[in-house]
Amino acid sequence: MGDLRICCLGVLLVAMLVGPVFADQVEMKNGDRITGVIVTVEKGSLIINTSYAGQITIQWVEVTQIRTDSPAQVVLKDDRSFEGVTQPTADGELKLEVEETGDEVTFILTDIKAINPEAPAPTRKVEVYANVGVETDRGNTIKDQLKLDGQFLIRREEHRVKLGADIEYEENFGEETKNKGLSYLDYNYLLTEKKYLFGRSFASWDRFKDLRRRNTLDAGVGYTFLETPLTSLFVEAGLSGVNEKYKDPGGEQDFPAITWILDYKRWFFNKHLQFFHNQRVYIGLDTLDNSFWFTRTGIRIPLYKFIRWTLQFNYDWDNIPVRPVDNADIKFITKLGFKY
Repeated sequence: MGDLRICCLGVLLVAMLVGPVFADQVEMKNGDRITGVIVTVEKGSLIINTSYAGQITIQWVEVTQIRTDSPAQVVLKDDRSFEGVTQPTADGELKLEVEETGDEVTFILTDIKAINPEAPAPTRKVEVYANVGVETDRGNTIKDQLKLDGQFLIRREEHRVKLGADIEYEENFGEETKNKGLSYLDYNYLLTEKKYLFGRSFASWDRFKDLRRRNTLDAGVGYTFLETPLTSLFVEAGLSGVNEKYKDPGGEQDFPAITWILDYKRWFFNKHLQFFHNQRVYIGLDTLDNSFWFTRTGIRIPLYKFIRWTLQFNYDWDNIPVRPVDNADIKFITKLGFKY
């Protein structure tokens, strides 16, 4: 008799320990009830792990009630997230007791985006591109031109860094007739997938406008409006401190500015042609005379694997150039390059 009591006590103890493991319950529109452990609800499907049939996948629209015995993470379509034990209040409704505060939250099942979503894979991205254009004339004219631009981008989790340059150099009859360009180092801290903070060091020069160097330190906010396989569009706006040094001895000035960047890319014809437009603008806060911008617009055509051809229109503008020359510097450029 004593052995029987001990045996019954052991069975009861095992039942108490094992029973809660499979305590979640799902009720469907046809009245079926499935008991097990809810693994996840994502992309319109509920996956529940049962002791008798393994994992079962159910269409989320067929579910009318769910009950969880252990805390579950519930993410709503407005991206609010709660964690706690859930129980049904009526068909199509769910009540959750928030584990941290004890507050009760009620919502309808159609507002649920996910339950126990899988942790997103770490976001990592590396992108490199470079383009070069060369022109050599011999005969009545002796001229050599070099146009070079490139960018290196790396993203890891919420951090993104871009390093790039755009350079033009020209000689006529062995004498330097053009030496201008720009370079930049950007750091972005992603607050969300769309919003981010940026800090930037930007430099430009034009030896034949007597501008030895123009350095800026920029900081502000960026927003990604679109980022799809076909289209990308982001805008940045912030404040900048600008330092300019001229060729004349002692020629130097510092001033504050507002800065913004617009970058747009769009693929057409089944990714056989890409249109791009990049605009970088600085508006002087002390006087509009200290305003300038750089624009790069054109098309890119993939040729073979990573190789691509670019036709580009450059429009660089200074409100008050250092030397009495045209405000605008306009150039059409063709280049061959790669992107990886």
